[in-house]
Amino acid sequence: MDVIGIKFHTYSGYRNANNFSQIISTYMDSFIDAGFNLKLLDIGDTILNEEDFFNIAVEVRCITDMYECFKKGTAKIIAEVGRFFVSSAYTLACKIDDIRELTNTTNIHRIYHINHDKYNFSCVYSDVPIVPKPLKTHNNKKLYASSIWGPSNNEEDQIVENVNLPKMSMGDWIIFENMGAYTSPESSGLDIIYTDNENNIYLDNPLMETEQFSDDITVPNNTSVRNMIILPFYSDNMTAGNHRLKYIHLSDAFNY
Repeated sequence: MDVIGIKFHTYSGYRNANNFSQIISTYMDSFIDAGFNLKLLDIGDTILNEEDFFNIAVEVRCITDMYECFKKGTAKIIAEVGRFFVSSAYTLACKIDDIRELTNTTNIHRIYHINHDKYNFSCVYSDVPIVPKPLKTHNNKKLYASSIWGPSNNEEDQIVENVNLPKMSMGDWIIFENMGAYTSPESSGLDIIYTDNENNIYLDNPLMETEQFSDDITVPNNTSVRNMIILPFYSDNMTAGNHRLKYIHLSDAFNY
């Protein structure tokens, strides 16, 4: 087998650029000691944003100064920079819909529920760091231990486990910068809706456990309607894009 190079791929949450050259050097030494002739070093998608770009560039320069193959030009370094180009495509803004406060004798932990659930932050599952920031400037500089959750009461719907934030209020906005990569949901929960006698529409919450109600309708095991998103009722023929939404009366499903 003719092995010509190394692909170095850090996990998405890797943030310590200071050790970057040292780690690559370890792989390089093992590769060369095994008798292979290095022609290509792929540093993967380590570069997340502009700050990373400059930090990683310094580390890569250290590597090129350490090994003759780079000095002579017989080996190349490439990077996979797709995430770097798209991460800054947009900033996500979410509104605080509910606030709870946990207090012990010394500390206060504030829990913020926003109008965006964990499944819309697919970066949570790929270890991409999520950094929430208040949209408006707060005069009170005191910070509180906080966590950020989605709109459901599901214990899995935690977006940020622990972050220091100022005291915010209902209706305030939290922004998440650099959300252009690894942030789109893999599926949508808009296929099923429910109507009640008040002519409201309830969108199925994908975080809830479900059971089969009929061949084409799924209803939640948890009958607590507060875990669903309520929309005003418009017509029986509601559509989302080109997709017609299925519906069922809650009174029939839950024996109201």
